[in-house]
Amino acid sequence: MAEKQKTETKQKAEERYSKERILASSLYKKHRDLLNTLLENNKSYTKNDVNEVITGWLKRRVN
Repeated sequence: MAEKQKTETKQKAEERYSKERILASSLYKKHRDLLNTLLENNKSYTKNDVNEVITGWLKRRVN
């Protein structure tokens, strides 16, 4: 039983979403313009991937 829960949790954590689905999500509403520019059209992303893109962009050094 515990192993089944671990598998389900791992699958949920690794779910991948298209750029269109991410942009439509209310979770990323605040960063929609940034993500529209940085994410590739024919690629899928996990939530972790998207969060890394956002933090990487926001933490980059400004000249």
